[in-house]
Amino acid sequence: AATEADVLVITTAPTGSTAGATADIKARFVATYKEHLVAAYVKMAANYPASNTIFASGSIYESLVWVSMTDNIRRFASPVAHPEVRGSVPLQLLDDGGPITGIIGGEECYIFKELAVYRLVGPPFDLVRISKDIGTISPKSIVEVGGVVFFMSNRGPAMIDGGQVRPVA
Repeated sequence: AATEADVLVITTAPTGSTAGATADIKARFVATYKEHLVAAYVKMAANYPASNTIFASGSIYESLVWVSMTDNIRRFASPVAHPEVRGSVPLQLLDDGGPITGIIGGEECYIFKELAVYRLVGPPFDLVRISKDIGTISPKSIVEVGGVVFFMSNRGPAMIDGGQVRPVA
């Protein structure tokens, strides 16, 4: 189910490096997917090092999905400062469907907006939109039962079954 997180500590330098520093980010939603932690709807801390990132300190990214490193789910590398680091990737969703409203992980990972649903695929990671007019209005409504994801949409109860979004009959 969707989880709200207060603070997720990220490292901006690869393990063993003294370059870079740690900085706090806030992720409204987190989930696990394969061997990764997925953070969604992210706010960068005021102390986030601008030289290490494409993101602005103190800014909120309502459509940002950031996937952790494979070797350590607490590491989220900066693509600018450390392009050699593989596995960690920030993915910016389209501005369609509003801000991210929820996430569910496990064998599959789905990211919800009010009027859209995306599936995380990979590695290499990418986001595939599977719905452009149905999403969730409540992050706490997202549950998985027997491989089927149920949620409350803007049109009433809905589900994801076999990668397809449809209303619950």
